Amino acid sequence: MFLRIASILLILVPLASARVITWTAYSEESQATADEEAIAGVARQISAKVDASTTVARSEHESGDQSKSSKSIQVKNSVRSDIFLKGVQLQKLSKNGKKFGATATLDLDELTSSYRFNMETIQREVTDIEASTQKAIESKLYAEAGRLLGEIPHKAEQYQVILDEMSVYVPLDNSMRLKTNATALQQALIKELRDLKIQVDNEVPFTVKVTKGDSAIAHFPLLAEHNGKPVAKATTDSSGTANFDIPQKELLSTPHELSIFPELSLGLRNAATIQAVKLRYQMSVPECKVNLSCKFAPAPCTAVLNKLTDTFGQVVQSSQAAVTTVQIKATPSRSLKNLTSYNISLTLEHGDTRCQWTGTGTGRTIEEASTAAIKKMDTGSCLQTLGLCQ
Repeated sequence: MFLRIASILLILVPLASARVITWTAYSEESQATADEEAIAGVARQISAKVDASTTVARSEHESGDQSKSSKSIQVKNSVRSDIFLKGVQLQKLSKNGKKFGATATLDLDELTSSYRFNMETIQREVTDIEASTQKAIESKLYAEAGRLLGEIPHKAEQYQVILDEMSVYVPLDNSMRLKTNATALQQALIKELRDLKIQVDNEVPFTVKVTKGDSAIAHFPLLAEHNGKPVAKATTDSSGTANFDIPQKELLSTPHELSIFPELSLGLRNAATIQAVKLRYQMSVPECKVNLSCKFAPAPCTAVLNKLTDTFGQVVQSSQAAVTTVQIKATPSRSLKNLTSYNISLTLEHGDTRCQWTGTGTGRTIEEASTAAIKKMDTGSCLQTLGLCQ
């Protein structure tokens, strides 16, 4: 009884091409079971890990003096990875009595052709990137060369994923590996970077000169940091010179020292042993005296004063300065639980000059929302037109 009810599996004779794998399966349970077993049969032939679980159920029914026993079997085969299902074609067979049937076919040449195409595409992309990197190094475009080299590891990861999947179906050899000259190119770039010379003057605005031997290095990106915070970027011109225009407010705090270094990846800087150039400077900034007339809540008014400080540096309230009127208007927009969103309007008037900004803020109170909105406002260059700090 057990053998009659259990699923019966038949391996068909392979098709003309040895690159085609087939498996036919029958099941009295359902068509889906036959389909699953046919796919699992194909997977077995390519060394797939098939998770097979068998459950045997017994039942006994008594009626009067007669007792009937029955036994059934359910076979469930599943492939652990979707990788094995790619390219499998299923053909349902005509039902033979109580048996459902299905034939699964996998053409390995057709399947692996898509892998090979994708691998060839990535290989071509890597080759093109490396050719562009070589040209960038020869043209002394070192930052561009570094950027291009940074693209190759991602391409290599994509290639390896495809190669790992393909290895399930066909044996691999060295001809299938990604061919790259990235290591040699990186070493060539590092050698070039080690010969760079970065010179910085101590005048404001700060000027940086980048050279290699007697040649000026153009299109070279530089970064300036103060107390570990990036404060400005600059790129050298055709003469190898870059000017850093750093807002005074960024230079006020001590120590009065800037760190200037190439805007390259940390790995490249370390490999080329490029040290940051330290620049000490002197600051003498007069106080900016203002007389703000702000009749709103204290917190939003303080936020306005902080905006002035961000622009002008040392700002202090003085009754001797001309009055600058501050107007803050808040209109409720929508509420959610304990929070309300407001449309905020900020206006500053100084003499005959007027600046206005708008924004949105959310808070539990109108003061909180107004403060949040003012902090986010980009006051831009309009503050300079007010004639403050004269």
